[in-house]
Amino acid sequence: LAKEMMERGHNVYYLCGKIKPEKQLLLDYEYPCELHQLPNYGLFDDKANSDYYKYLQDILKIDFVINQRGLGGWFNDILSITSTKLISVIHSTPDSYIQLFLNQLIELTAPPHVKFKKMIKRFFPTLISYYWKRKALFDLKNKYKELACYSDAVVTLSYKDISIFENLINIPHKAKVTSIADPNTFSRLDETYEDKKKIVLYVGRLSKLEKAPHRLLEVWSYLHTEYPDWELKFIGDGDERANMQEYTCKKHLS
Repeated sequence: LAKEMMERGHNVYYLCGKIKPEKQLLLDYEYPCELHQLPNYGLFDDKANSDYYKYLQDILKIDFVINQRGLGGWFNDILSITSTKLISVIHSTPDSYIQLFLNQLIELTAPPHVKFKKMIKRFFPTLISYYWKRKALFDLKNKYKELACYSDAVVTLSYKDISIFENLINIPHKAKVTSIADPNTFSRLDETYEDKKKIVLYVGRLSKLEKAPHRLLEVWSYLHTEYPDWELKFIGDGDERANMQEYTCKKHLS
């Protein structure tokens, strides 16, 4: 996206949170434009970070900000004193956070014994998930209401997500809500695939909360004996890597 906008004559800059020491490898990447880091850890609940954001607005003459993570809360508090147009992006289905939250809660509260864990997973939704689902829904609605009120545009991944978002906020707002599907930036190759290997390929962060790559391993543990000529490969890294490697050894999937 940055490269495309630069090719069209725009000045583009990245602003990210302060990078932790264990993630300094991120700085080895050759970014297509200037990368700026917030001075302190955390985001805009920190005054120094907020001041730095406003400083960049002035010194770089920013016209548009793409709120790529769909940040709300403290981020909104500093928007009223800037004249910048704000485009906020929602990366997944707008209500996916609710189901994700419940799934994580089940994993955290279920006891380690397999039989009890299965029982908890079976009866949990009918016993206490009603309260947590309402709480998660309440928090999500408030976040999106703020997002719609402060943003000039909200971008979702599909037309269906627009209606989900609008139903969640259910209030008048200034934001234009539209959808832009993820692009395929790879050029088409006129190749024949007669000798193509049978590979299921995952490319992305190994993050349990956002990506849940361990689910692929769980599914593969049932399929790999039925399809021995197929391979499952992961390209990526993250905090779930060690757990996935341990699971792979335990299930003899390597």
